[in-house]
Amino acid sequence: MAGKASSERIERFIEACEIEGREHALTSREYRISGGTRLSGGAGRYLYRFDQPKKLPLGPDSSFTLAYSDSTVEASFVRHSGASLVIALNQDCGPAIPGA
Repeated sequence: MAGKASSERIERFIEACEIEGREHALTSREYRISGGTRLSGGAGRYLYRFDQPKKLPLGPDSSFTLAYSDSTVEASFVRHSGASLVIALNQDCGPAIPGA
């Protein structure tokens, strides 16, 4: 009987992993942006403008992790501005972020 119980647990575990994978695929997207320039900053909020060849699906409550070089930083959407995207970072990443 122990073999059957173990097999059932393994099947439930595999099913849970598959469900989690599908949910992650629905909520996790990766986009590449470039040409980041710091606009302003201080007190844990640093605004950067990035080139945006196509409008990204970001709205007023969008927050995400920005990965660049060998670092990551928490970010939030501020606005679309013409062919640019303005985001707020929670730390200063220098005057420019070439790609993220």
